[in-house]
Amino acid sequence: MMFNLTRCTRWHSCLFFSLVVLGQSGLAAQGALSVTVTKVQPQSEYQAARLYSGNIKAARSSELGFKFGGTVANVEVALGAQVANGTLLASLDTASAQAALSQAKADVSLAAANLEAVQAELQLAQQTEQRFRDLRAKGHVAKQTYEEQQLSLRAKTAQRSVAAAQLQRAEAGRLTAAVALRESQIRAPYAGRIQTRYVDEGSQVAPGQPILRIIEIGKLEAHIGIPQKVAAAMQAGDTHNIVWSGQKLPAKLMTLLPEIDSNTRTQTAVYQLEQSTLPIGAVVELQLDQAIVEPGYWVPVAALTESERGLWGLYVVNSEQTVERRLIEVLHSNDVQAFVRGTLQPNDQVISTGVHRVVPGQQVRVAPEPQAAISPISLAPAR
Repeated sequence: MMFNLTRCTRWHSCLFFSLVVLGQSGLAAQGALSVTVTKVQPQSEYQAARLYSGNIKAARSSELGFKFGGTVANVEVALGAQVANGTLLASLDTASAQAALSQAKADVSLAAANLEAVQAELQLAQQTEQRFRDLRAKGHVAKQTYEEQQLSLRAKTAQRSVAAAQLQRAEAGRLTAAVALRESQIRAPYAGRIQTRYVDEGSQVAPGQPILRIIEIGKLEAHIGIPQKVAAAMQAGDTHNIVWSGQKLPAKLMTLLPEIDSNTRTQTAVYQLEQSTLPIGAVVELQLDQAIVEPGYWVPVAALTESERGLWGLYVVNSEQTVERRLIEVLHSNDVQAFVRGTLQPNDQVISTGVHRVVPGQQVRVAPEPQAAISPISLAPAR
């Protein structure tokens, strides 16, 4: 509003009019939109949480079967049953095995009796040979008769060796029959749970055919595919977080398998979990905090506005309290902040909230900001 003092008829009237105009101008200045800003500072790097997926596996799992074929007599456990080490799980019909063991024991008895008889004959032959030797020395026995007695002693000695070997073979047969009888049972090789039951009672099974599948409990492993560059910086013994259903579980890195997966081009990291309630085969994620060397700025997520060609925009307040638009690229973000690069400058005043209310060229008033600069934190995975 413009006025001319020369056109005033009275000095007091002109003075009153001037005061009214100046008051209205002050009210207009006070009516400028108030905005909250954040001064940004350049950063040389940022921390980003990366997630790599994998599966939960048991430390040990086994397909259990009988060494010898036969008819399944009993399956002692149900699916999902938890068993201790050495628990009887299944057994075959042992009638034929029992008969074989009885026959083997009889063979041992027969061989032992035969050995005893041969030993008696050998003892008699030794005594006879001694008497003939004494008589030969006195000239009372012909040389041929004495030599025949010597040959008889040698034959009895050989017979004793044969009988002893036969007893050893019979003992081996008895042991084999006992092992066959023992192996007609399946016992748990370690504490675990029954994952699969393949057959029921009465089934005819072949040697080595799977009867049950057992999975070890208490020891779980997470197998995670890691990019080669990331795996190169990892060491056995490191502790990281495994994420499952929103839970973070501490896990210890046991080893990095040497072979690279030809499909994913990743290296498998094997972690040991302290938590034993996770289901086998569950999909889990490994969370790794990595420092990404890339210059940029941290800005509030609420300050971002969409732009063209994949870029984003920010509104800043210049020294003349005027809104300007800056184009930027988002490198990383979480629920609160975004790490960006672009046409920002150190100490730029970025409008942090209410960006929908401003346009480039608009005059605004900067409201006091309790926190002068935004700190570089990052707790959520990259998007």
